[in-house]
Amino acid sequence: MRTTLPAYLDKFTEELALKAGHYQPEDLHKMLVYAITEAALIRHGFDINKFTELVKFRKSLPTPRVRIYKWMLLPITKLLEITAHISENAFKPIIAEEGTLKKIINALRDLEKVDSVLMYDCLSLPEFLTLSVNLRSRGFKTVFWEYLINPLGTTSYITSQIIDQSYSTTLNEVVKYIADKLDISYYMKSSYLDKIVHSHGEAGLEEFLAKINIESIINEIISQASGRRILLMTDHGYDIVLHESSYIYVKHGAIKQTKHSKPLVVLSKLALTLVIQGV
Repeated sequence: MRTTLPAYLDKFTEELALKAGHYQPEDLHKMLVYAITEAALIRHGFDINKFTELVKFRKSLPTPRVRIYKWMLLPITKLLEITAHISENAFKPIIAEEGTLKKIINALRDLEKVDSVLMYDCLSLPEFLTLSVNLRSRGFKTVFWEYLINPLGTTSYITSQIIDQSYSTTLNEVVKYIADKLDISYYMKSSYLDKIVHSHGEAGLEEFLAKINIESIINEIISQASGRRILLMTDHGYDIVLHESSYIYVKHGAIKQTKHSKPLVVLSKLALTLVIQGV
C-alpha cells in the first residue's frame, strides 16, 4: 500500500502536467527548484524580496508562467511539510524500517512485472517531479511508489546494507541486488547528477541549474521505457542550503545548521521511486 507522500506527488504531478506539461524540461526544472526554494524561505519566515536571484528569476518569466509559478507555491508548501516531517523523524526507531532496502524491495513486490531498474545517484525531488510531468506529457504513465529514508543522506548508508557477500558494497551492486531480488532483466546506475552536485552545487543555484541537462536524463529513460515498464530509483536527494543572509546553494549529506548556514529544504534523506509505463 502506498503512503501519503507518493499519493500526494502523483496528485501534484497530474495537475502540473495539465498546466505545464508542454514546457521545455529545462524550464520546468528551474521553475520547480526556485519555487521549492521560495516556498521554503517563506516557510522559514524570510522576506523573498531580499533574495536577488529569486526576484531575478521571477522577473524573467513571461506572465502566463508567473501565474503557474505562483500556483505551484501552495502545493509545494504542503509537500515541504510532508518531507520535513520525514526528515525530522529520520533517526527515530519508528522510522528505522523505512530506511532499509528490504522495505523497498517488499513494497516493490506488489508491482506488476518490471523490465528495467534505473538508479540515478542523488536524483532529488525537483528532478523526479520534472521527469514525471514531462513523461506524462509524452503519453507515458507514471506512478510514485514507495520511498526509502536515508538518515545520513549519503550513498554509503545504502551500500552498507548489502550483507550478501556475493555482492560488493557499491551502488552499482545495490541496483544489481534489487534487480536480482525482483527478477528484473536490466539494471543501470548513473552518477551524472551526483557529480554535478559535488562539482557545482556550492557554486549557487543558478550555476548548478545551468550544468544540468535534464533532457539527457529523459532521453535515457525513454530509451528503456518504450513499450516497457521501468523502475526509476535513487539512493538519496540533495539539500538546499542558505549561507549567511542570501547565498543559496545545493549539497547532500547530514547538513546541520550552524551560525553561518541553515538547511532550507532537507531532501538528501529522501530516496524516491517512480514507476514508468512506456507506450
